[in-house]
Amino acid sequence: MVSELSRKPYILGLDLGVQSIGWAIIDLDDGDHPCALRRAGVRCFDSGVGNETEIQMGKDESNNAKRREARQHRRQLFRRAQRLKRVLRALQKTGLMPQGSLKPACRHEMMLKLDRELSAQFAPDGDRVAHHVVPYLLRARALDKPIPPHALGRALFHLAQRRGFLSNKKARKEKDDEGVVKAGISQLKTECEQAGARTLGEFFAGLDPEDRRIRGRWTSRAMYLDEFEKIWAAQSQHHANLADGAKASIRHAIFFQRPLKSQKERIGRCELEPHHRRAAMATLLAQRFRYLQKLNDLEIIAPEIEDPQEGQG
Repeated sequence: MVSELSRKPYILGLDLGVQSIGWAIIDLDDGDHPCALRRAGVRCFDSGVGNETEIQMGKDESNNAKRREARQHRRQLFRRAQRLKRVLRALQKTGLMPQGSLKPACRHEMMLKLDRELSAQFAPDGDRVAHHVVPYLLRARALDKPIPPHALGRALFHLAQRRGFLSNKKARKEKDDEGVVKAGISQLKTECEQAGARTLGEFFAGLDPEDRRIRGRWTSRAMYLDEFEKIWAAQSQHHANLADGAKASIRHAIFFQRPLKSQKERIGRCELEPHHRRAAMATLLAQRFRYLQKLNDLEIIAPEIEDPQEGQG
């Protein structure tokens, strides 16, 4: 049964805030003029995008952003550790790394011992610069001269530790050379060409890290792929165990990058045609539907024309 109060005309007023919604119901008399306040209230809730000051300054950020970034960082560390473990296993199978346990502590001790041996072999006493850039010296020497298997394995493992930047964008823009990353990579390529270096490792091997910084530079994945091919082509002539199968296994372990996971299953069904997925808002069909919907929602009443609904009884 409908109450008499619910039949009376009224106006609902809403005040939408960052952390609250205020509302009020005002009764109207027969002339559609406010006559009484029926009820009012406010609903408070926690903001999902920071405080009101940040929103007004345009610096609002989701409260879950920090948690999401921390989770992404943990995933990256885990995947990097798994990748290095696979690379080391592939190098051990080929005889390019000493045999040993792949546990993090054992692996760390093995790499420290190998680095000390290689430093004593390839970095003369008193050569301060050489002791800082031993992995780069191995990568540069591997282009021309035969090096021991474990030295070659250390050079390839160093490629896996750095391996450069590779964009995950599904669609590239026409001006793909814009941005800090692309500018840094382009500048590094220019420096390599000016120095006459054939590879990135050869260029860094000729730098003094206390004079010109090596770490912290933007590098591309293509640089490391090119260096891997050149090192393998040069060293395969001196090592019989560097077969094509070993090359494919090591190359995949170093440079494989998991593609972005498809989110197609998260697209909802259309309300009007349930057997179809909802169209992306960027498509022309969705844009046309959007502006036609806006046009249909418009109602224009000129001041000199009475509301057509007033005469309906």
